[in-house]
Amino acid sequence: MTLFKVGAAFRTNQLLRGTSSPDLSFFLIKQTRLAPLFPPWLSSRLLAPNNTMSLHSSSDSSAVEQTCAAHAITAQEFHTMRTTAVEGKSFAYCPYSKFRVGCGLLTASGRVIRGANVENASYPVGTCAERTAIGTAVVGGEGKGIRAIAVSTDISPPASPCGMCRQFIREFCDSHVPVIMFDKNDDFCVMTVEELLPMSFGPDKLPPPGAPGTM
Repeated sequence: MTLFKVGAAFRTNQLLRGTSSPDLSFFLIKQTRLAPLFPPWLSSRLLAPNNTMSLHSSSDSSAVEQTCAAHAITAQEFHTMRTTAVEGKSFAYCPYSKFRVGCGLLTASGRVIRGANVENASYPVGTCAERTAIGTAVVGGEGKGIRAIAVSTDISPPASPCGMCRQFIREFCDSHVPVIMFDKNDDFCVMTVEELLPMSFGPDKLPPPGAPGTM
């Protein structure tokens, strides 16, 4: 990767987060030594949530209780998702970026499904942790009524889902569904699907079959 590409990626992060981030710029440069080109999903993934977002410790019972109450999940479900997401990183196949991502997805039945990123020598073919978890839920008959998603990475602050994953999540989740993002220290922040992808386009925007103007 050229220095121009590194600078452009860093500048994009500055614009979206509203601040500079020396730790992130170092991470970007470090990643260029690991791979000649960024996989597209990684470039987006590095754009962590805005640093004005409040971070909470997962060991802070009060913060966990408030989060659970706000998003209609139990403390047990919260911690199961966190554990599943953290453990999911150990299943990541990321020989090119070395950037592990784990996911824990809470279904309507209360089951928590694990996901991890799976890379490919042809970088765009790689699949993110969120999409592997959602795909597993769908083929297991639990794609409807997803209640919450947890994501864990090895950096701080927490990393947010990439743009492709946000759209993929939107396909199967209501706008109020929370995405809980954990960093390497087990600190977390929460954003809803609507906050991650405002004014989104989803299946509800498509006209029903047979409607005027459709084939």
